[in-house]
Amino acid sequence: MGKLNIELFKKIRERIATIPESYDQEQWITRTPKAPCGYAACLAGEAIICNAPTVEQGIAELRSLKESDKNDVIPARAAALLGLSGSWKRFIESGGDDVEIAGESIIFDGHADHWPREYRSQFHDGDEAGAAVAYLDHIIETGKVLE
Repeated sequence: MGKLNIELFKKIRERIATIPESYDQEQWITRTPKAPCGYAACLAGEAIICNAPTVEQGIAELRSLKESDKNDVIPARAAALLGLSGSWKRFIESGGDDVEIAGESIIFDGHADHWPREYRSQFHDGDEAGAAVAYLDHIIETGKVLE
């Protein structure tokens, strides 16, 4: 495990807590009239947005990465920014069966199926943004992703 970028986790947490309409765990980035900036993103996408000097610059970078049409570019960039271990690309290539390969990058799971039980349950019960904020609170407080 690398050193987690807790400051970036805090920025993501604040963005989702403040603007839950900007969060969609199933999309790297997607247009939506609900979000003030016009886009919603998953945790990986939010990491890229929150790392940029401005939301607009983060969205531009994220859109550019998405347009590269490589399924692993966004999670690899986000994992590096957040200090997460594992490989989302290798996890997908394994058919999604080997969670050990994904390591901490398992937080990018679009359906939260591999999140810790309490956050997964909250997510599946329809409180997706609340579950993400609670999970991020846990990561920020403990410095651990997979507990």
